[in-house]
Amino acid sequence: MRSNLLAAMGRWAEAEEVLRDGKDCYPESRLLEEAHDALISAKKRNRAEKALIVSWTDGLSRVEGGAGEVDEAIVRCGAVNELSELVTLGARRLWRAYLENHNARPQVPDVWGTALTLTILEIDGIEPSTTAFARSIGCKPSSVHSVLSRLRSFVASLDREFASRAFAATTNPRLHFTPPPRRGGISPADVVPFPTR
Repeated sequence: MRSNLLAAMGRWAEAEEVLRDGKDCYPESRLLEEAHDALISAKKRNRAEKALIVSWTDGLSRVEGGAGEVDEAIVRCGAVNELSELVTLGARRLWRAYLENHNARPQVPDVWGTALTLTILEIDGIEPSTTAFARSIGCKPSSVHSVLSRLRSFVASLDREFASRAFAATTNPRLHFTPPPRRGGISPADVVPFPTR
């Protein structure tokens, strides 16, 4: 339990030391061995998430005007619903990809921000209540459903593997390996190009 608490605070070395001490006292404990394996796995996942956040943040192009307002709405939707930074970044990336392929003029940024966020959750295999999400940010659910259907069509037109790698927040294939430490700047491997028209 102590190891889990330390890991939750990001104190990985201390968490590992607690388990190592436990294994020294009880070398035959299968439970401690499983806890150690889970800790190592969680540590790798955490490093991969951080690397993906840095990569996506570095590669995020600036958008202005109404498109920028949608970007802000995505951030609000993520904050109000206590979503991870990766979900928010995935939605912001999806917005840019959609703009590259469609002529969108959003009149209600919060509707688009909510729909984009919901689309990322759907890519990850999560199906939250559209009505609850819409109401959490003060939108009409029917308006969100309308935009959501457009975004679903767009995602369906993409290669599934590409969509997962470019936008997925919790099921992204890049989260299953531990990246090497970064030395500044982004490498070409960090950049996932969007398809163009």
